[in-house]
Amino acid sequence: MAWGLWKRLVTPAWKKEELVLQLLRQADSFAQDLVKRSDGLLSEGSIYVLLYRLERFGYVEYERVPQPQGLARFRYRITGSGLERLRGKAPVV
Repeated sequence: MAWGLWKRLVTPAWKKEELVLQLLRQADSFAQDLVKRSDGLLSEGSIYVLLYRLERFGYVEYERVPQPQGLARFRYRITGSGLERLRGKAPVV
């Protein structure tokens, strides 16, 4: 089994959510950029589920970025609640 696949299978969802928040704390990002920066822990299939969940609980927000050709992309950023979650002051959802 490939190392990246193994890491994705054994990493709990809450750790992946924490990773996304940590990456967004470093810089606002598009979903594909988060996958690339995750060192194999996130996949194209899981990133949108994680971002949706984090957005639903108010930990991240997004901005629609129009593209000259094709569909618009969404740039994600961490919110104040997301920063509190990283500091351990907000509940794990």
